[in-house]
Amino acid sequence: MQFTFSTIAALTALASTAFASPISQRDTGMYMINVVNQCSQTIWPAAGQTLDSPGKICDDFAGFVLAPGASRVIAVPTNWVAGRLFARTGCLYEGDNFVCETGDCGGFTCGSSTGVSGVTLAEFSYSDMVKTFYNISLVSGFNLGMKITTTDSTCPAFECSSSQCSDTQAYLAGSSSNPCHGCPLSAGYTVTFCG
Repeated sequence: MQFTFSTIAALTALASTAFASPISQRDTGMYMINVVNQCSQTIWPAAGQTLDSPGKICDDFAGFVLAPGASRVIAVPTNWVAGRLFARTGCLYEGDNFVCETGDCGGFTCGSSTGVSGVTLAEFSYSDMVKTFYNISLVSGFNLGMKITTTDSTCPAFECSSSQCSDTQAYLAGSSSNPCHGCPLSAGYTVTFCG
């Protein structure tokens, strides 16, 4: 049997739609995370990802300030892998250096410097199952209470108000339980600190 160029092109097009392409090759959309400060103090939220994440958060969202009661919506690429969002506390400029009591990542924006210790983490990660997986994690420590809710009513909320919260609500260091959930890519999220 001989294949013409148009037959090969048609088969290639069919195969490309039948199988999911790797994360790094997918067109990316965006989803929104509303970051809310319900703490009695100013916080400096930061977001970033591992160096090999195909989706990168823009610098405008990698570090910012929120006064008590304030909120800010950040846009996140749907192919954000190993994304982390956390709040820094007690931050100030010492000369040209921006330093924080908790969550210090070496600058005002964190980007790929998210391996800080002592902070409560909101984790988001795209998977080949075409979902965003999310959870609260205490593997790096705890500094502020956190709640994650979604715009999709089929996806659960997680809430952790202390370093002793249940492993049904947060991923704890040394625990075999991981309350991670996958939500459709179209969902948006609210991460509330001290919620």
